[in-house]
Amino acid sequence: MLKVLVISTMLLFSACSHKSTPVVKVDINKTVETKSDTVICKGYKEGVVCTAVYDPVCEKSVLQDHIDYKTASNPCTACTGKNVVSYTKGACPTFVKCKAKRPEVCTKEYTPVCAKVDTGIRCIKEPCPATEFKTFANGCTACSNPKVIGYMNGSCK
Repeated sequence: MLKVLVISTMLLFSACSHKSTPVVKVDINKTVETKSDTVICKGYKEGVVCTAVYDPVCEKSVLQDHIDYKTASNPCTACTGKNVVSYTKGACPTFVKCKAKRPEVCTKEYTPVCAKVDTGIRCIKEPCPATEFKTFANGCTACSNPKVIGYMNGSCK
């Protein structure tokens, strides 16, 4: 058992730190592919041990009724997370929740934000996109829309 754990850890360290190869085999159940600045994670294996190297990435998880983004400590911990489909280099932008009292008047200042918007779609079977991301001119105009849950600085990609 110890021998298998050591081999698995060595493979994971190699996958987490190696940047020049587009496809890296982590283990039998996981493959990491690079596509531009987004890395796609395939598979999921419980109990995988990752290194403690801090190299933050923004992981994207597809849950039953929405998409979630959160910062993981490194690519290895991102790709071994349940429901994680991909990640990008660097920490996730801060998500600002809209307040209950919505703004009624906003400036025309253009500092784009990427807002999480409730689509109003509710389904029994997956996939079912209950939210989508949409670019607004600024945080005020985003939160003036009652369907907007919150936003992150920068336009949506």
